[in-house]
Amino acid sequence: MNAILWLLLSLGAPSEVLIAGRDGQVFDAATHNIVEVAGRADYATLPLTVTCWARLGSADAYNILIANGDKSSPCHWEVFTMPGSGLVTAYLPGMTPDHVPGSVSLTDGVWHQVTFHLTSTSARLEVDGKPAGEAALQPKAAAWEPLVAGPLWFGGYPPGGLWFAGQLDDIALTQGERPIGRWQFEDADDSRMRDESPLANAGRLRGDDTLQPDAANYPFGLGGAPPSPAEWGPRCFGKGTTSVAQDWDDQWTLLADQISRRPRLRPEVIAQVLDPEALIAVGDRDPLDVVLRRTRALLTKLRAPQAAELTALTAAAGQPGADRRALYTKVCALRRAVALSNPLLGDSEVLFCARGVYWGHDQAGQHQSTQYFAFNAIPGGGLFAARIGYDKPVVRDLLAGRGLGPGAFATPDLDYDGRRLVFAYTQNRRHRWQYTPESTWHLATLDLAGGPAKVITAGAYNDFDPCWLPNGKLAFISERRGGYIRCFVGLDVRTYVLHEVNADGSGLGPLSYFETSEWNPSVNHDGQIVYSRWDYVDREDCLGSLFWQCYPDGRDPRAPHGNYPWPYHTFADNKATDTRRLRPMTELGIRAIPASRRYLLTAAPHHGEAYGSLCQLDLGVPDDGAMSQLRRVTPYADFPETETPGRRFDTQKYGTAWPLSEDFYLTNYHENLYLLDRWGNHELLVARADLPVPTDGRWRLTEPIPLRARTRPPILPDQRRPGQPATVRVANVYDSDLAFPPGTRIKWLRVVQDILKDNPVMDQPRIGYGDENTPRVPLGIAAVDDDGSVAFEAPAGKELIFQALDEHYMAVQSMRSVAYLQPGEELTCAGCHESKQRTPKATMRPTAFARPASKLQTEPGGGVPTTYHRLVRPIFEQRCVPCHREKAKGPTDMSYAALRDQAFHFAGGFLGNFTRPVVGGSRTIPGRYGARASKLGQALLDANHRGVVSEDDARRIILWLDCNSPQYGAFHDVAAQERGEVVWPKLDCPGG
Repeated sequence: MNAILWLLLSLGAPSEVLIAGRDGQVFDAATHNIVEVAGRADYATLPLTVTCWARLGSADAYNILIANGDKSSPCHWEVFTMPGSGLVTAYLPGMTPDHVPGSVSLTDGVWHQVTFHLTSTSARLEVDGKPAGEAALQPKAAAWEPLVAGPLWFGGYPPGGLWFAGQLDDIALTQGERPIGRWQFEDADDSRMRDESPLANAGRLRGDDTLQPDAANYPFGLGGAPPSPAEWGPRCFGKGTTSVAQDWDDQWTLLADQISRRPRLRPEVIAQVLDPEALIAVGDRDPLDVVLRRTRALLTKLRAPQAAELTALTAAAGQPGADRRALYTKVCALRRAVALSNPLLGDSEVLFCARGVYWGHDQAGQHQSTQYFAFNAIPGGGLFAARIGYDKPVVRDLLAGRGLGPGAFATPDLDYDGRRLVFAYTQNRRHRWQYTPESTWHLATLDLAGGPAKVITAGAYNDFDPCWLPNGKLAFISERRGGYIRCFVGLDVRTYVLHEVNADGSGLGPLSYFETSEWNPSVNHDGQIVYSRWDYVDREDCLGSLFWQCYPDGRDPRAPHGNYPWPYHTFADNKATDTRRLRPMTELGIRAIPASRRYLLTAAPHHGEAYGSLCQLDLGVPDDGAMSQLRRVTPYADFPETETPGRRFDTQKYGTAWPLSEDFYLTNYHENLYLLDRWGNHELLVARADLPVPTDGRWRLTEPIPLRARTRPPILPDQRRPGQPATVRVANVYDSDLAFPPGTRIKWLRVVQDILKDNPVMDQPRIGYGDENTPRVPLGIAAVDDDGSVAFEAPAGKELIFQALDEHYMAVQSMRSVAYLQPGEELTCAGCHESKQRTPKATMRPTAFARPASKLQTEPGGGVPTTYHRLVRPIFEQRCVPCHREKAKGPTDMSYAALRDQAFHFAGGFLGNFTRPVVGGSRTIPGRYGARASKLGQALLDANHRGVVSEDDARRIILWLDCNSPQYGAFHDVAAQERGEVVWPKLDCPGG
């Protein structure tokens, strides 16, 4: 029984969710109460009729009346109301179309009877016995096959954190004439909601607190049971290694399993491994052979004196009748003695954090974004330091008596002197999706020599992932920039990006002006910040979240790796396959390896936490959009989501690694800390059971850092000049890794501002033809000299897209990412997508560099948000359509919907758009973009239109097409935009 029900019943309290209503008791869902009914295939067997009574007083958000199972199921269905309008709607992800829009609002505070009829070919909504919406349907699969989609929910959809702000009564389900459910809520109490149908499938109350899974059921509570427990290996959350000897036993089981699977290891994994010793060899008969071979590699590297002892153990293993399991234990003991003598480990303590998030779906923390929200942090944990011992570590609580109250802790970093700690702290003690000062992360510092911890940031923002900069400042990740992730529907998911702050909390401000999230900053050997970014401007939202770098003052953010997988384009002549599926979905925890130009990182999932498989990244190798720059350190840990299904705990093995060298790493493996090496040796350092505090079975020991001073990278000068304009100089726009069409001359460079999402609902409203498209503000153009050089001023603190234009002002090439500039920044580029593997050729000084940077010239129709209704609809309606009708040529319907195939757009987000014909891909192919690549744009240059369409009108149409043909220029005031009025976005715009 859940805690809410136990409390209500034990106190004998009157029911709080069954209240007096329509003609008896009704179910009150207004305070995030949900009734959950065990799932049945009957609830997806067609024909199906669902009826209920509903009273609803708010249209502020989605309101879920009834939902059948998880949205990922093809048999999911739900009845809900739309935010803003309150219109009743049905959602059917297994059908085409997947939405049945309604025409009646339910949010008037009056009781209404709602009926939903569903067959394999049609759906119909009724309100109070009158038609309210209908649609002809076609199953997306071959047929709708009844199955258990998950629980049946009344008053919300728990996996999405969606609720119902009102009351429900008399819910009934019938399959044809057969009653399969009737809940009238006339129960004496709310412990069970009786089902009056022959199925007698009673419901139970589920409040939002019950989104916290019970520790006893973890990790299978919200995430579901694994398809085969044997696939999960010997260790997962909740089991808890308690000794070195137990760990050796676990490793025997794990290695034996890998030996049995050796024939199935894919050839590409073998080719991509960092060191072949980390693989199971052909001659490995059992785990003893594996450990002997890998220990020999370790001894050789460390020049350890135990070589003779290992030789003797190897000889004993070759004797007939040898006790190989006993010899395995002896080799493990020898290996441990050698590993712990590693001078890179030294005698210093290892700092680490104990933390965890809830298992389940996005709202529980199983998403690359939501894992870092403080309200998804399991209460407890802390910061600890361990002195490693052969048998047991000595662990101390670094925060004991340091003045912080109960809460949770995350993402520590140690300064270069090894004296001060910075970390994220929250007071939050429960899992409730809300942004308050108590439920969000704040940065705190700790002097290891003594004194209380100091919380240095405040407010209802998540501030986390702090990183000491060489100059003593802190880079960190924060939501203070503003904006929301574009691909969520029912969750309020804020964007968070790079910020900076002084160690005393002063000087807080953004380093990044990006519009989607960023993670895990660290500093490389050159003094630059390296981090991960979720970059999907005009591209699919699951394209990847990979390596970026910038200067410590935020200047010049660039993606030297992985941001442009194949296919670059998806026009009909595309022959390239999807290389994105051959590499990590997300790269997190990126750290420079000491005495190396390589990086260590975690190949993590998009839908999951920052754990997966470890890889080394070498930027000196040309990027093929797949795995050319990566080598697998842990070849038996598949990449989550790209190589294994998402949301599986068993794929989220390694993470938060700290490289000691190219050969040795501190890392967590599931819940414990290990010393891992390139040959595959795992040496237990700290088990969760070693903590000096009561532990939670869902915590991991993460972020290991040697507790000692380390080399400080160079301090790079801050080149920002507050109040000064930024300048951009391009030496030669023709210097591009993709050639421009023969004979093309670039005459102008256009600057377009990309706009952040200012509400949390995907495609509300739908900005353009593509999913999750973003609004655009054309800021102006600058002339390009004959030698291809250009220099111009551009605004700081805005997301910018650069476009190279021909003599017709048509974009030949455009970014499918964004740039931004710091105040006074002077950004110089060799070209447009110039090769990163060669030095630019020495030539005469670019002519544009010899004069001051020019001001941007506003284009016709530019300078304000681009919309179809303001910029081009008057031209089409007043000039084009009458002419087309008169001459009986050309389209006579030039409404926005009708022009989809005539205009141009690249896809925004949503799964599948990356390979969708024409609109997919990761890059712009020069000459195949915007007006030049669209039927409308090509028509402007033909003989029928040249000289007929005025230059001003033509340029307005071109500008609209080159801005991805948007319908709207802001995420609000749709009616005003449709009237042709200028509506400024709420974020980052002078009129907003």
